[in-house]
Amino acid sequence: MAEANTIICVGGSDEDALRRRATELAKPAATNVADLRDEWGDVLLVRVGMDNLCLPTHYVQEVAVLDNPLPLPGLPDFYTGVASLRSRIYAVIDAARLFGLSRSRDASAPAGVVQGVIVQGPDPESPATEFALAVDAVEGVFSVKARNVSAVPEGVADRLAPYAYALVEVTAGHGLVLDMPTLLADKTLRADIAQKGA
Repeated sequence: MAEANTIICVGGSDEDALRRRATELAKPAATNVADLRDEWGDVLLVRVGMDNLCLPTHYVQEVAVLDNPLPLPGLPDFYTGVASLRSRIYAVIDAARLFGLSRSRDASAPAGVVQGVIVQGPDPESPATEFALAVDAVEGVFSVKARNVSAVPEGVADRLAPYAYALVEVTAGHGLVLDMPTLLADKTLRADIAQKGA
């Protein structure tokens, strides 16, 4: 019996057999190439009330539990306040209030505890815009195939529509993908805390 690495030649020279084998190995595997073309990207699926939202993972810095965000007076109602995480201060934006979605808090979650998704992205005025988006639940990270992406459906909440990019289907259901460049660049989400206190 031949070992796994032994080449057995039936007719022809060893050189011919090696050439045939090299030709076979050089052929691209059609299924792998098709799969790569079908990859749309990875998303973090979160739940806000009864709605599923998806954030492209390259905009997600981390998912964290934020204890007792400190409210700041004079800010728009979608700001929960600010929270500290490993010596960094993040503005906490309530996704339900920002996007005009229904709120359903997890009854088992302790009061004052917020699940936050720390998002970041490029901003022309500073190296990075970062904030925590408060959500009801984090469902997980899912790979999205291009064939499972469709246009934003009609009937999306008015306040969510400007940030809606696409509808995707993942193993956990459907989710609306947020247009993160638009969200991160939205100047109406910025608050100058120094001026608010003056």
